[in-house]
Amino acid sequence: MAGTSPEWRRRRLGEVFRIQHGYAFKGAHFSDSGKHIVLTPGNFRPQGGIISRGNREKYYSAPFPERFLLREGDLLVVMTDLKQSAPILGSPGFVPEDDRYLHNQRLGKIVDLDVRQMDGRFLYYLFLSDPVREQIRATATGATVRHTAPERIYKVETVVPGVKTQRKIASILSAYDDLIENNLRRIKILEEMARAIYQEWFVNFRFPGHKKVKFVDSPLGKIPEGWAVRRMAEAAQVVDCSHARKPPRIDASGGLLLHVWNVGDGGKLDLSTQYLISDEDYRAWTKRIEVAGGDCVMTKTGRVGAVGQIPAGLRAAIGRNIVAIRWRAAPTYLLHYLLSPHKDREVTLLTSRGTIMESLHVKAVEALRIGVPTVGVLEAYENTARPLQRLIEVLVAQNGILRASRDLLLPRLVSGELDVSDLEIETGDVAA
Repeated sequence: MAGTSPEWRRRRLGEVFRIQHGYAFKGAHFSDSGKHIVLTPGNFRPQGGIISRGNREKYYSAPFPERFLLREGDLLVVMTDLKQSAPILGSPGFVPEDDRYLHNQRLGKIVDLDVRQMDGRFLYYLFLSDPVREQIRATATGATVRHTAPERIYKVETVVPGVKTQRKIASILSAYDDLIENNLRRIKILEEMARAIYQEWFVNFRFPGHKKVKFVDSPLGKIPEGWAVRRMAEAAQVVDCSHARKPPRIDASGGLLLHVWNVGDGGKLDLSTQYLISDEDYRAWTKRIEVAGGDCVMTKTGRVGAVGQIPAGLRAAIGRNIVAIRWRAAPTYLLHYLLSPHKDREVTLLTSRGTIMESLHVKAVEALRIGVPTVGVLEAYENTARPLQRLIEVLVAQNGILRASRDLLLPRLVSGELDVSDLEIETGDVAA
């Protein structure tokens, strides 16, 4: 195996870099908008990378020490994980732009990297490898909230090749990540287009033929004549999943998606943590709640009220932490309504004390009031907006395949099982 060749040497991570602690930003100065975003562990994917938290970002409105303003390309590592299983502890991410993000104390910044011994991109992928992450988790403290520390990370041992080979490995893996990021940019553009169309048609009421329509009073304010206001339970089918039963964790190739865990901003579902089960076991699984392409789902716990939509052609069963909402005639309109910041939606999802509920009850979803356009307008909207949503689904699926391929290659490359030292690979560095 290449990992046992003379080029590959066992090292402790502390031999090649230091970790700088972040700043304890004061909660009293957090706000919902601003110039600078305080990065938190919630901005990190378990599979690596920094993501936007949408309207849940934490902005900072007070002065702070200049050294905690991050630069593009800074490499950060998660030092605290709120989950006992610690899925993001040790997860790495590169800062995407200058003068935008702030270095929080729950994150460590890689500094003083010895580039003669370690390539920065290769180090990123080392932090994604199971042997490194397992050592970080094994030495973490805390029964529920899990913590690591620079000194513990310094003691992590791994086998690494020379820098030239490191750069080749990083170039192979980053090619997948570059494609993923390109797809994410395309998805963002498509989402913005879809939101703009929804805003124009159903908030500004400039839908096709609007000049010929009168406006009348309704419980939601002025709406076009012929439209109606309905409770969600009247307009769509709300499925109570509270009696669903969690299936055993089964991994069988060619099986069916069982649980939708990662519901998030933009209506997309992260299917990377799906369970698989054989058709026979699926049929035998009792108390399952089935959903299909176009059905919307909303989280009842955790990130209460987060919305996603089941991709076309996907059969799925979901668990008790989900409310399913089905409107087969207008799935795209339903999705964009649920994603839009309607006052009625927000009021319904709040408790009488004005704070987000820790658990969303199905009756709160059923009570949501929704404007129901005429059949002709709904059909026109589906014909206009649904192709955008389908393209988003295709790109999300492509990213799933790319991530799976990268994750399959990563352990074999960083361990030396696949030897790339003799391959001619463009690394972007003439010294490689």
